[in-house]
Amino acid sequence: MSQSKFNRHQRHGKCEVCGKEGPVVVCSSAFGPFSFAYCEECIRAGAEPYWFTVNTVALCGLWPDDVNEAFQEKIRSVLKYLNRSEEVFKADVETACEEMSIQGE
Repeated sequence: MSQSKFNRHQRHGKCEVCGKEGPVVVCSSAFGPFSFAYCEECIRAGAEPYWFTVNTVALCGLWPDDVNEAFQEKIRSVLKYLNRSEEVFKADVETACEEMSIQGE
């Protein structure tokens, strides 16, 4: 998003990726039909909220085995931006999978 577009659509709020308060825009997630508030830095980085990244992967299965290579690259880019390790992410995805277990099993 160009700076002029960001400036045109910004409003005061809290970035749902980094938590910083200030100018944000609400945009669709790259992961699906969901919208979040992003500060300019996070939107330029292509970052996504960590909790949403964990749960999006958990819906696919386990990390990284059940995720295609292109999506793995995007996830790794988000993790690097958020300074999160793959080991912690993998554990968080496993926990989310357990919490999402289908009733009746």
